[in-house]
Order: sequence, then C-alpha cells, then structure tokens
Amino acid sequence: MPAGFWFWGPFGALSFNVFPASGFPVTIDPSFATPYTKSYTLGVQRQLSNDWVVSADYYHKDIENILGVR
Repeated sequence: MPAGFWFWGPFGALSFNVFPASGFPVTIDPSFATPYTKSYTLGVQRQLSNDWVVSADYYHKDIENILGVR
C-alpha cells in the first residue's frame, strides 16, 4: 500500500479511503422533506369505589413525509 493509505480516523478507528470524498457529487432533491412524527395522548380516569377505577385513553400518531426517495 502507498504511504498514507491507512490513517487513524476522527473516532480513533484505523481507516482508509476507498473512494475520495470528491469522487461522487451529492445532490438532494429540492422537494425532499425529513420524515417526522407527531403524537397526542388524552386520558380520563375516574375512581368509582375503593376497588373500582374506570379509565379511557386516546392515542393518536401522525407520521409525515415517510415516503421519501433518495
């Protein structure tokens, strides 16, 4: 191997460059949006006696932009 082929990477691991960083240009589609989630929880609880409790919960989750193309 040529001198400088192996080097210590930024995280302390022994590394080597297979492809130079400038070898492949990277572009991102302008319409790409990062996927994210929003969730909501609503709950109600009522004690009927010392041994009885009634509760109702509602969970809602939205996942946005999950179908992205790279």
